[in-house]
Amino acid sequence: MTMLRFEPFRGLDMVTRRMFDTMNDIKPDISDFSPKVDIAHEEKAITLLIEIPGVNKEDVKISINEDRVLTISGEKKQHQTIDQQAFLRTERRFGSFTRSFKLTDLIDIQGIQAEFNNGVLSVTLPKIEQEQPKSIEVKIA
Repeated sequence: MTMLRFEPFRGLDMVTRRMFDTMNDIKPDISDFSPKVDIAHEEKAITLLIEIPGVNKEDVKISINEDRVLTISGEKKQHQTIDQQAFLRTERRFGSFTRSFKLTDLIDIQGIQAEFNNGVLSVTLPKIEQEQPKSIEVKIA
């Protein structure tokens, strides 16, 4: 009598591989994208580093509303006009983007500065100087 080994997950790896291969073939929506952001916490400021290569400085807008929400928005335009049928693969994203950040009361919104260099937008959010607690000597009676 021949003994067969029972392997319940035998074909699962092949099914999983096919599923992910199919997902890679699906074309992503190129109408918008979300740029990557690094947030650095320093002693006197918080710095946002937003990666937006291929975007012109004139196509970026930074605003703060009354609820202290900092919004960075813009558009990455596709400059080359190549027939869509000519592409074998498209991975770059084009379109509008928006990123929003809720600022705490410890941020001086009047002192916010931005700099755009080599496709990276650097937004510096200065912190408000906090008063150090005063030391009061209490006399023992």
